[in-house]
Amino acid sequence: ILLTLAVFPFFLSQLKGYSIQDEITKMQQRARMTEDYMTRAIVQAGAFSLTGTGGHVSMRGLPILAAGDHYIAVQYDEPTGSTPGIITSDEVVLFALSNETGSATHNIQFTTGYDADSSGTVADDELFDWDVPLTLAGPPYNLYRMTPTNGGAGVSKELIATNVDNLVLRYYDSDNMRIPPDADSARYDLDNNERRRIKSVEINLALRADKKDDKFAGEFPLDDNSVGTYTASDTEGRTGVVLGKSGSDDDYENNRQYRRRAYTTIASLRNLGTDDCGSITLNTTNGAPQCPDGTTITATVIGADLAPVPDGTTVNFTIIKNNADDPATLSSLTATTAGGEASVNLNYDGVADTIIVEGSAVLDCGGAAVTKTDIINIGFRAGDPVKALFGAPTFTFDANNPFAGAGLFMTCASGEELRFSMTAYDQCNNPVPPTDPVNLEPLPATTSSFTGPSSFTAANNAFILTPTPGLIAGLNPDYPIAVRVQMPLPAWLTDGLWTGADIKTATALGGPPYIPYTATMAPWPPTSYSILADGITGATPSDCAGTPSYMANFSVGDCAGNPIFDMGRVGTNYFMTATIQPPAGMHASATGNLAKVEEGVETKTSVPTTNSLKITKAD
Repeated sequence: ILLTLAVFPFFLSQLKGYSIQDEITKMQQRARMTEDYMTRAIVQAGAFSLTGTGGHVSMRGLPILAAGDHYIAVQYDEPTGSTPGIITSDEVVLFALSNETGSATHNIQFTTGYDADSSGTVADDELFDWDVPLTLAGPPYNLYRMTPTNGGAGVSKELIATNVDNLVLRYYDSDNMRIPPDADSARYDLDNNERRRIKSVEINLALRADKKDDKFAGEFPLDDNSVGTYTASDTEGRTGVVLGKSGSDDDYENNRQYRRRAYTTIASLRNLGTDDCGSITLNTTNGAPQCPDGTTITATVIGADLAPVPDGTTVNFTIIKNNADDPATLSSLTATTAGGEASVNLNYDGVADTIIVEGSAVLDCGGAAVTKTDIINIGFRAGDPVKALFGAPTFTFDANNPFAGAGLFMTCASGEELRFSMTAYDQCNNPVPPTDPVNLEPLPATTSSFTGPSSFTAANNAFILTPTPGLIAGLNPDYPIAVRVQMPLPAWLTDGLWTGADIKTATALGGPPYIPYTATMAPWPPTSYSILADGITGATPSDCAGTPSYMANFSVGDCAGNPIFDMGRVGTNYFMTATIQPPAGMHASATGNLAKVEEGVETKTSVPTTNSLKITKAD
């Protein structure tokens, strides 16, 4: 027993040591797998050839499709794959971190092209915008190898590593200078020109053990603003974060018990770094043209001797991603160099979009003809407002409005309204904010009013016009209420005002006066009456002279008590019932007769008993 008690602590110590070593070994295995996957893909970036007749060299000038501090997307033709010379979906690869669960906090978006229909070529319509959602709410993360599915609409994920506390990617050019040069202090996303300069990628990986060690307490500093510093409430990065350190890490008591290891490896782009046969680079005079401006694309072509190629070298230009509805056009599909440069104009007056242009030139490489290719993304921006569209109106009618089907408002309705919207557009039909207000008013001012704002501004484009209730019911049934634009018009409305459901099919609004909407007002059916006079002196019934009688005049009104001056304007089939209590002493067998309707006053003869008299239009 004593021997057992003496050996047991030693056994526990050995077991603990084995467990710690096992966790470290697992981290090393995950690191090796990560480095192998990422390095192999990065080294092969750009390794592909022509796609064959009928296709284009899908994105050959840009083997690195997207790159940032915590992600990289590359494409290549797998030399041992089943589709040599053709880029397929599994050869477009994105490496990125993401939490296993949770709502997306970031999106990586870029354009890629591949043989989606397995036709053997990358056709012009097989260029896709790939949008990849990521959840980056703080470590630990999973590292995924992602490929596109369904024409860029989906994502296929392959888990590469778990329990990743941080991933920082650093990029270097041929002079071993950082890209971008100020990348140490902030997160970054490389643009096209920066990605083209990449010659090597430094992969910095921080992994934690799968299990905690309650006997261990350690601190692990993270790069400022790196993805490892994100939290669920701060997904833009923090500075001075040290995992496991009190005051720096909100969960330091838990984090300090995890062992961590940092791993670094460098991958050089083999297919770019060893190419000494020259290059072609595309640039624009305006990287983000504003509607309706175009831009000039210039190809700078350098030979193997790093000098400009001979004058007259042909450069081919192709639009490989265009807007199908309003396509951009090139002034020429070819141009020849002068001083190593060749230029064409790109014209576009469609809605804001990104147009991708490819340039290529055949260069001499030790007696062999080599095609060099580059691409450029040109994002066309919206311009200044020049016109405004009144959208199709919607009407709300009272449930008791018999004229709702004809689109008529009623004088005594409740909750009736006309709703409409306004939108400003630039010359290319991009919706843009108005720079100065467009003021509106009801016409006439006494028949309706705006519920809420009556000016079209950048902050408001929705309007509600409400008829004024209780209008005199004798108004003409065609009496209009209208929306009118106040004069003068703001200076930016150089292309005028329009009406319709869509700006492309809209109709120009004539004026002044500019009246985009008109609704008609109809009287409400009679709902009340009043005795204007009774016991009319000298009144004689026409059916039986000398018979005792009682005469009375009635005024018919609408819901607000306004007299209806002409029942005919209300329309046929309207009636109301009036009950008269005649004076005592009148003969019970007497009957009353409808007399006439005149100026809104209807004369009736009543009898001793209670009679219900229908008041209606009469000849």
